[in-house]
Amino acid sequence: MGNKNPKISFCMIAKNEERWIGRCLASVRDLVDEMIVLDTGSTDQTVQLAESMGARVISHQWKDDFSEAKNAAVSHASHEWILMLDADEALEQEDIPLVRELVQSTKFNAYSFVFLCPGPDQAVYRYRTTRLFRRGSFHFEDVVHERPIIEGLAGISAVRVHHYGFNLEPEVMARKQKRNESLLRKQIQQNPENTFARANLVRSLRIQKQIDAMIREAESTLDIPDIPLFDRQLIGNDLAYGYLITNQLDKADRACQSMLADNPLHLDVRFILGAVRIRQNRLDDAIACFRQFLSDRDSDKEQPELEGLIFDTYGYASRAWNNIGSCYLNTKRPQEAVEAFRRALELEQGNLLFYKNLAGACLQNQHPGEALQVLRRAEILGIADDVVYQSIKALTNAA
Repeated sequence: MGNKNPKISFCMIAKNEERWIGRCLASVRDLVDEMIVLDTGSTDQTVQLAESMGARVISHQWKDDFSEAKNAAVSHASHEWILMLDADEALEQEDIPLVRELVQSTKFNAYSFVFLCPGPDQAVYRYRTTRLFRRGSFHFEDVVHERPIIEGLAGISAVRVHHYGFNLEPEVMARKQKRNESLLRKQIQQNPENTFARANLVRSLRIQKQIDAMIREAESTLDIPDIPLFDRQLIGNDLAYGYLITNQLDKADRACQSMLADNPLHLDVRFILGAVRIRQNRLDDAIACFRQFLSDRDSDKEQPELEGLIFDTYGYASRAWNNIGSCYLNTKRPQEAVEAFRRALELEQGNLLFYKNLAGACLQNQHPGEALQVLRRAEILGIADDVVYQSIKALTNAA
């Protein structure tokens, strides 16, 4: 029989996190029985803020290794379960009772959570990662983008965590990616066969918009025999994206088809394939791709062993509907286009492009009065541009 009231230790590593740490600790304080912050050299108010919220702060020398630091933090925990978050993350308060239920388990030694990450341009990223562990049953590996190695079974939970570090100032993101790239290159130099590290290097190059270098790194990594499926999905997604934006459509098509054969639920690849189909002028196929994307996204189904994939396009439902509308508009099906653009606006009411597209569909559908109403709504929202004002004037004069 397990402990009926198991206690939870919260562990975190931190350096100069005064911007975030208060919100993070506040999100777990009512759940956990101790809070441990392993500080690796803060020069701001991180330590003082953590201590003021009741955390025990332990100084630790930074060794260019995130796994080493996290393993060190865990070594100071004293309770049966370990909850780990980064400073720029916060536990969803509604899910605290669910965490309490999870730690009653005698079957699982760890649980993954759902991470929701607001990003630029109203995007929302979604992924899973394991953050709740039974003490003594796990350790971390890899110097950056560290992975927990778990003994025994790991469960999947619906607990939500909000991750705010995907939408930082450009200069902060640039420094973060340069740091990650440097650490990853050192790790790969020591072990060129580490395809997870190489997959993360591919992603770092993509974020830094070094697309040609990203494509070269992805192609060379995929030549390594027996790549784990998870790593191949990471790399293949970024490679397909690189081929798309460099207009290598045949290669992008093949990369998408290969990734979807192994994982039909890969949202990003499905979205990329839809974009490829548009550029290939296969508009009915594009519509099918985006509708499948929306269906898979709304189903919340997850491919076993691939739950940890980051979905860049999770917040793209409105864009998918807009793309569907554009395909209908370009194939002279204005009524279907109107319906699709309206769906896009229901999801993202402040997007001027969607208003313009809906107005265009109304005009093609011989409904100039509806087009004028659509543009007026954009004007009322304060997002109209010169094109909208000129269109409003022309439609008003024609009425």
